[in-house]
Amino acid sequence: MATKIWTGAKDSNWGDADNWNPNGVPGSDDVYLIDNDVDITAGLDQSLVTLASLTIDATYTGLIGTKTSYLQVDPNNCYIGRSDGVGSPIGSRQIKLDFGAVAACETIIYSSANLSNEANVPPIRILADHASHCFEIKAGRVGFAVSSPLESGESMAQLIVGFVGDRGSGPEVIVGAGMTVTTEVLNSGTLRHYGGAITTATVYGGALIIDMTGNVTNLDVYGGHVSANDFGTITTVSARGGLVDFLKSESQRTVTNMDFYRGGSIQWSEGSGRFTVGGARIQETLELIGKAL
Repeated sequence: MATKIWTGAKDSNWGDADNWNPNGVPGSDDVYLIDNDVDITAGLDQSLVTLASLTIDATYTGLIGTKTSYLQVDPNNCYIGRSDGVGSPIGSRQIKLDFGAVAACETIIYSSANLSNEANVPPIRILADHASHCFEIKAGRVGFAVSSPLESGESMAQLIVGFVGDRGSGPEVIVGAGMTVTTEVLNSGTLRHYGGAITTATVYGGALIIDMTGNVTNLDVYGGHVSANDFGTITTVSARGGLVDFLKSESQRTVTNMDFYRGGSIQWSEGSGRFTVGGARIQETLELIGKAL
């Protein structure tokens, strides 16, 4: 295992040995994209190689991938948007990564560019299809499988968005229709879930927007705002704090069990026929906002 630094000294081909320092296409190495603006738009299929790690520093401002293609890599660990230097590096306006199904990757995203190279999509776009992929997004704008229906059959184990005590606007994250998530944790920012099924979504702050055709097994809300607009069935909603809002959609929805705790609030319309509720259990003090709407 060695350290490989992208130079782009020859061209924009990841697979050309002359574009790396030391010379040679990365294998099971620690790979760094740093202090550089050379795009990576060729030699994108590296799916048979498992990198030890991939670091895309905030000082790297080249474009990764093309309009139709992702860089296919399988790192064990990936770090995006961090910079240990001075100043305020802007980051890359296009980072398109396809982590595939070979290696389980743990990814931390510290920041992203404010603007994307392509209209209507985030500057960081990721595909991932491994039951043990884990992503933590501290800041920035990130999308997972956002080009539906072309990007489908994707999955991850865990998605953590924002952090406790975040006083800024927080990350902006989109989970596209082609992505299934086992566990989601929202601490701050905005998480728009248009994807497949969720086993457990836990909300401590920020805004979770659910617009999906799949099911949610458990929705645990301790704070923040949840707009439960479209879904098949939520097995259990536990309203422990914050607000769960069912009023922003006319879709027929089913919530099997609603558990209310002190401080938990829900907006819904009992007589509207918008969704059915079974097995409501009041744990402590029930506060229903808008029940009579």
